Order: sequence, then C-alpha cells, then structure tokens
Amino acid sequence: MHILVNRWINKIKQLSKVAFRFLHSKETLIYFGFVGLSTILWWGHAMDTKRDATIKIPIIYKGLRENVVLTESLPSYLSVDIHDNGKLIRETNSRDLSITLDLEHEINQPDGTITISSETLRNRLKDILSGTTNIQHLSPDHIVVNYYQQYNKRVPIKLIGEYGPAPEHQITKVPILDPCSIMIYGRKEIINNITMVNTLPFELNNIRDTVQVRLGLDSIANARLAVDSVSLTLYAERYTEKKFTLPINILDVPNNCSVRLFPSHVTISVRVAVEHFNLLQASDFRAICSYPIHSSKAMLPVEVKTSNPYVTNIRINPSSVEYLISTH
Repeated sequence: MHILVNRWINKIKQLSKVAFRFLHSKETLIYFGFVGLSTILWWGHAMDTKRDATIKIPIIYKGLRENVVLTESLPSYLSVDIHDNGKLIRETNSRDLSITLDLEHEINQPDGTITISSETLRNRLKDILSGTTNIQHLSPDHIVVNYYQQYNKRVPIKLIGEYGPAPEHQITKVPILDPCSIMIYGRKEIINNITMVNTLPFELNNIRDTVQVRLGLDSIANARLAVDSVSLTLYAERYTEKKFTLPINILDVPNNCSVRLFPSHVTISVRVAVEHFNLLQASDFRAICSYPIHSSKAMLPVEVKTSNPYVTNIRINPSSVEYLISTH
C-alpha cells in the first residue's frame, strides 16, 4: 500500500513538472500574448464600430395639479432605437437619463387634449444624448394627454365616534383633528352640495393620558378627497377635587340700596388634575350675584367665575341664596 501511494505521488510530481515547463515555454507565452492582444484589438474595434441599440428613457411629468384628472394613463418611458459607436452606446446605458415634460402651462381649459409631438420628444432626447447619436425610432412617437379639471372646495372634518376617560380621569382639552379641514375635488354640481367630511366611526374608552390615533375618512360618491385619513389627539389626566369657601359679591347695586345675603358665603368643589392641585388657590375664583331688577324674586342664583385653565366641573353649594334689600 505504501509503495502504491509513493508511485502516485511521483506521477503527480512528474506531471506538475511537465505542465510548468509547458506554461513557461517560449511558445506558450507567445501564444497567450497574441490571444490577449487580439482580444484588446477586438474590443477596441467593437467600441469604435457603429452599432444599433434600443434604450429606455423614463419620462417625468410635471405640472399636474391635484384637481387635474387624466382619462387614461400616460407612458412611463420612451423606447428609443439609436445608432452610434459602441463606446458611446455603452456610456449612454450606464448613465441615469430621463426627460421631463412640464404640462402646467398646457392645462388651461376645464377639459381638453394635449399632444406632445414626435419633434418635441426628439428635441428632449437630443438634450440628453450625445451629439453623434442618431435617433432612428421612438415608441411611442408622440404622447396624447386627455384631461379634465375638477372643481375644488375646502370643507371641515366632522368627528364621528365616542371616547371617554378612565375612572378618576377626565378629558382636559377639546379633541384636536389634524388637519381639521381638507380639499375635496369633483364635478361642480357634486362639490357644491358637500358641506363637511365625516371621519369613520370609532370608539375609544379608558383614556388615561394623551392619545393620538389615525382615523380614516368616509368616502363620498363621485368626489375625491385630498387625504384619506386625519390625526386625532385626545388629552386626559387623572383628577382630584378641591374645596374653597368664597364670599358672594353683589353686582350692580344702586347707590341708595344695600343688599344682605343669607348665607353670605358659598362652598365650591372643583375638579382639577392632580399635577395642578397645588397651583389652585381661592383667589382664582369669584362668587357673584346680580342685583335683582324685579324684587319679587325669592332667591338669587350664585355664579362662580374663574380664569384658571385647569379647572373643570365647578359645583356650588348653595347654588342660590336669600336676600334682603334695604334703602337709605
């Protein structure tokens, strides 16, 4: 077995020596040198030879306003047959080329047709292709744009749904829709009858903090909405109650009169977010009664005024008081 292995190793060594002598022989080096030179000359000739090729050039359309509707789709690229030398064709294929067609100033009627001629397309292509490139054929060789303009109007968004705070929490701000109004597009006779756009119905309960959700908009037959959804933000905070005793002030008392109230003070209970509890003072409130123009009234209602933005749900006890008017 050992002898057999040695024989194979010797044969491999002999073959390696033969291959090495062959690859490094003068004749072999000359052969491969000619092959390489021929390849270089062939490549150079191919690059300088005039050739035909087909390239695809993307089309970018500008100036199509939101209220413009196209009756059929437009081509997204031009298929262009060109004739040029191989090197320039290769460079053209490696470049990120496109043409732009600006339709803004062409759309000036309620509806119509715009024809972009073959000459216009060729001129756009000449601006981006090499000067030696011969444009042989375009597909499509012209572009037809059929359009009509929709009427538009801005209408408010109406919130449709139910929401509520978690126990011992309260909604602290008016819900915010963003956007609160949108543009709608359609035929004039349809748009004129639309006064608002509804959100899709929703239900959101047990709100404990600021919540933001996305609401879809209810579609309208034969009308197009600028957006299909809006953002709704709801604000909730945990609350507690705070009580104050306030003196009652009488307004508009004639100079020759005086008014006594029974009782002369009221107790108020107000709801406030926990984080604003210590910011609330009795001086933030004012209890008032108006002088009775008709003295037949038995009781005067008490009203409490405040400019504090954190206060909600003011309860007054008592809510009305007896009075005695005396003249002097």
